[in-house]
Amino acid sequence: MTALRLKPGLPLGAVLDTVCTEVRKQSAWLEVTGDFPVGVARVLSDSGLTALCLPQALGGRGGGLQELVTAVEQIAAVDAATAWCTFIMGTAPWLLCRAAPELVGEVYPAPNSRIAGVLAPTGTLSCRDGGFTLTGRWTFGSAVNACDWVAVHAILADEGEHRSAFVLVPTTDISYREPWDGMGLRASGSGAFGITDLPVPRHRLVPSLSSPPVWPDPVFRVPFRATFAACSAVLLGVATEALAVFTDYAPQKRATFSSGTLSQQPYVHGLVAECWGDLHAARALLHSTVGELESACAAGAPTPRQQAQLRIAMNTVRSNCLSVVDRIHQAAGGGASLDSSRFAQLLRDAHTASQHHMFSGAITALAGSVLLGETAPEGHL
Repeated sequence: MTALRLKPGLPLGAVLDTVCTEVRKQSAWLEVTGDFPVGVARVLSDSGLTALCLPQALGGRGGGLQELVTAVEQIAAVDAATAWCTFIMGTAPWLLCRAAPELVGEVYPAPNSRIAGVLAPTGTLSCRDGGFTLTGRWTFGSAVNACDWVAVHAILADEGEHRSAFVLVPTTDISYREPWDGMGLRASGSGAFGITDLPVPRHRLVPSLSSPPVWPDPVFRVPFRATFAACSAVLLGVATEALAVFTDYAPQKRATFSSGTLSQQPYVHGLVAECWGDLHAARALLHSTVGELESACAAGAPTPRQQAQLRIAMNTVRSNCLSVVDRIHQAAGGGASLDSSRFAQLLRDAHTASQHHMFSGAITALAGSVLLGETAPEGHL
């Protein structure tokens, strides 16, 4: 793919339209299981989308979580794997906002740097010669193959208490990568990877996601886990596309045991109405709770209740969108079961994205307990 050159200062909507056009051209490659295509990753970084929420002082667009959610949803309607990687790379500033200036300078020599990350603390940091050595294996390394850096989570082995830190590692220092063979998000490159006995200087550690951000922009008062709202936006985009594809398909598909098309069947009329309602209700809830959280951050800090409400909104998006995709797939008939069918692809992508740990029942239950007046452990929302 040729380098993407956009006029400076383009509105986000125009940028997204251009990016989606470029991504659509790669649709054949994006349904092949394996790595995230480097050419597509360059489109995201050249367009400024990976720096959408990076401060303007560092060359980014200075956007907020609401804009990232919007961008991820629109891209997901074209390709869910690309949207998933946009979510991963787009949330990196909420980690780097807590990093030492020396590390920020290394990671962002230019705003088009691409940073991946994994949350599970499956690595080990051991003290050595004033720094550390890092060893570990991490699963679900989305977009790692196409990024410059990856943030990994590791346990500090020599600490008296169970403590952990994030470590920023150049992807050239990864020891090995394993193939991705997921049911969906096939071109996300989400396979496991490992690092063995890598020397790490102290300044490359980010010790806590709960520590106050160094960057002054109010958007970085948004808790890191709240940025996973962009993950639920992947499901919104997939479900929106499923409904749009079905709307075009139904007038052409002959209904079983009927002389008419699917679009002429009363049960299909009801289905489309219900799916439209479920989608718009989920989208409205997600954007309203994200907006409320960002407004609270601009005024100071969000309350635990506001964080819990956003978690509940994310899970509502998951439930509603999976229901839409599943019902549309079933209504589309036997052709939807073919691996090459767009309906099948959307079904695979939706169910794969919905397996993210942020949608777990335990987190939803924790959010519900906060609404009932209980206190959540620090950093769990």
